[in-house]
Order: sequence, then structure tokens, then C-alpha cells
Amino acid sequence: MLIGFCARGWFWRGFLSDVTVVVLLFSLLQVCFLKTPWKVGICVLIFSFSIEIAQYYHVVDVLGIENRTLRILVGNYFDWLDLFAYFVGFCISVSIPFIANTVAPCRQS
Repeated sequence: MLIGFCARGWFWRGFLSDVTVVVLLFSLLQVCFLKTPWKVGICVLIFSFSIEIAQYYHVVDVLGIENRTLRILVGNYFDWLDLFAYFVGFCISVSIPFIANTVAPCRQS
């Protein structure tokens, strides 16, 4: 939300916010369900792609959603670059636990 309210420019609002949302959603699900990073990452990626595909088909208009908050949460505009941003967020999300598990044992010895 801080990015949405304070940041200006395409990169910060359009790209970085999408990457951040995927990483945060991954982190939340990883903490709650304690599943393997790949399973959680794939689920978050599928969810993110589904939302973007729903934007392509203008699901907020099809469903007649008039609530401004819901329209913002679901989104109104499809962008191919958002799919790339979600993938970047996925890569970051699954890489961090992998790196942490490979570096941490080296530090203990």
C-alpha cells in the first residue's frame, strides 16, 4: 500500500508493486502452512496469473462489481508485463529459502 500511495513512476507502481505482492503473499502462505517453497510458490504464481487473466476478461465489469475497493483489489487492466513481474516475484520467493538452507549449514560448522 505504501508503494501505491507514495511511489511515482511506472517502475515503482507498475512493476515493483506486483513483484512485492507475490513475495509477500508467498511469505504469508509459507508461514501459515509450512509447505515446501516450490508448492507455495507455484500456488501463488497460479493465483497471480488467474487474477491477471480475470483482468483480461474484465471480470469486474462482467460481475458488475461497483465497490471501488474491490475493483482496485481485483484490478481493471491487463498487462503482459504484470505476468513477468509475478514470475520475478516467484523466482525471488523460491530462491530465498533455497539460499538460506544452503548458506546456513556452512555458517554453523
